[in-house]
Amino acid sequence: MYTQKHIQLPSSVEQGDNYFVIVGFALNGPVDRPFMIRDGVNPYDVLGKCPMAESYIIAKSKGVSPLMLRVNGSHSSNVLELSSGRDIGKFISVEATDECNQIRVSVYSTHIKVTGMLGAQRYYLFSDYPTIGKMKDAINFDAYYGNGEITMVSYDDDILCSSVVTVNPFDIWLKLGDDGADIIASLDGTDSQETIQKQVNLIRASLLDEETSLEGNYSYSHGGELTPFNIDTVIVPDIPIENSRLIAEVMGKFCESKSSDQDSFCSCVLGSMYFAEEESEDYPYLPMVQDLINKGASTNIQSYYLNTEVVVGVEEGNDEGSKIPLATKFAVMRYLLPVYLSATNKEITDIDTLFSTLRKEHIASLAASGYICIVPSIRRGFVAYKSLAFIANQELIMSKPHFSRASRHYANYIIGSLDNFIGEPANTLQLNAMEQLLSANIEELNRLDIFKHIEYLISVSPTKVNEVKLQLTFVIYGEVEAIRTSASYDPIRKTVIAWS
Repeated sequence: MYTQKHIQLPSSVEQGDNYFVIVGFALNGPVDRPFMIRDGVNPYDVLGKCPMAESYIIAKSKGVSPLMLRVNGSHSSNVLELSSGRDIGKFISVEATDECNQIRVSVYSTHIKVTGMLGAQRYYLFSDYPTIGKMKDAINFDAYYGNGEITMVSYDDDILCSSVVTVNPFDIWLKLGDDGADIIASLDGTDSQETIQKQVNLIRASLLDEETSLEGNYSYSHGGELTPFNIDTVIVPDIPIENSRLIAEVMGKFCESKSSDQDSFCSCVLGSMYFAEEESEDYPYLPMVQDLINKGASTNIQSYYLNTEVVVGVEEGNDEGSKIPLATKFAVMRYLLPVYLSATNKEITDIDTLFSTLRKEHIASLAASGYICIVPSIRRGFVAYKSLAFIANQELIMSKPHFSRASRHYANYIIGSLDNFIGEPANTLQLNAMEQLLSANIEELNRLDIFKHIEYLISVSPTKVNEVKLQLTFVIYGEVEAIRTSASYDPIRKTVIAWS
């Protein structure tokens, strides 16, 4: 059981630069509202025992405070109405479990009484709160400080509470609360296809806005409650890639759209529960490896797969005998690296047992199929054999996630430094000033030895008045390809960055 005092909701979450986000399914916690768990709070009290809680504990142990998004379950609620039948407000449970249906709001001639799940009672006198808006504020104030089990939404703050007065007291029971336990992943291979499809559909509905026009043209963009947040890494701990390849497409589309919108790279890390403790006639390597290869990246030619990473590796969970994907530990390690460093061969700490002990030839085959394999290392314990995106063409320079991260990060830095020029006339004097600033910033970055060199071209648009075009090219050490981006400035809008 938790209260709003144990969590931070969007209104109180400080906007950071690049969030680590866990999207999934829990037995409790706010539904379809991003939230953070406050320091010192037991995550099981908020989420219940589930893969989402396991991932939170792993991230928190490394110093990362994840932003959480639970997409299953529902809050209990019911409507307060006048005797005339007019709805004037709604009561909503703080928690989202079946037990919340036990919450009761009793309406009397002088007050309302809220009886919680465990029988605790709170009173709100009409004489103290003469309008519905005032009473709503008092109820929500109590909830915010952890003293109430419900919140309230009013449809008209100015309605007098005297209009609710009734000679015959009546009860309003909150209803339709659901913990969504039927959606929680077991991660033991027993989840039904129906459950897996429900999981994917819930995540898709929560994160993607999709549209098909009358002409049959399909489009998509990121949507939902994560829209205001800059996101670096998203993990979905409940859906191993072997359960559904569609989750790689859904999350790839979300992260690609998010990257474009926020001008910094966003990617999703997925895991796999396939493992083999030792080779035998009963449990040979080949069928497991071949099944993963068949579900690999061979057909992933769409650009959004550049925003998806899939990790093969299984370790022991917090409960004795349980097993969980290593995707979360890899994701946290990669998230904490500087943007220009590859996660290849970087140590992943605190792994006691690696169950996925694969042969070298199988690791090479899996890597060629777009998978990041976690392998033992003599010097570093356990490492990622190769960090790559879940896309078919591994020759693409952007198939290495750290190149995407670095180029977007430093392009945003270079281009963002010119924001003071937005709205200024595109004359020779301004162009010279912009070029001087560009040259200084690029010279500073070249000293970091991240890129072999950075080229730029700045010019006035021949077709639009006062629009300035800027092209950047990042040349990577040891790579044949270069990464190119462009930006446009005009007097009335923010910089627009395009990638090629």
